[in-house]
Amino acid sequence: MAAAFEHDIEPNLEHDIEPNRTDLLPWWIRYCNWLFMLGIITVPIAFIMTLTGSDNVYFDAYGITARDVFSPAGIILASVILFNAFTAYALLTENDWAIDIAIVDALIGITLCSYAMSAAPGIFRYELIPLALFLGKLLGIRTPWAQLKNK
Repeated sequence: MAAAFEHDIEPNLEHDIEPNRTDLLPWWIRYCNWLFMLGIITVPIAFIMTLTGSDNVYFDAYGITARDVFSPAGIILASVILFNAFTAYALLTENDWAIDIAIVDALIGITLCSYAMSAAPGIFRYELIPLALFLGKLLGIRTPWAQLKNK
């Protein structure tokens, strides 16, 4: 009877589900991706509010502030928000080029934060911390992301 309990249980590798690319992303990147996807709603709302003459439009990201979508800062911030949503969608849909676009997105964020910090010396933009972690994680999973494409 003891022999019945002595067999090894080995996983059947033929029937195991292979990991997908989204599994390479930590939970906090997936969570932020969904927030960025929801954040895309703010751009058309701000556009409509600006066209109707509302004074309640206020964009603020990476240390850049805009009260009008059609100002240079407003155009930059609206473009960055749209690009963040595009990047989030690319990562969540596991596109081949998603990591490259996300790296560009992180570098744009770091550049904008650095610009804002140089314009106001002595102020540290805390967005740099998650941006640096995001960039580091993207660089770390770039190769496995590409390898999952070939399987």
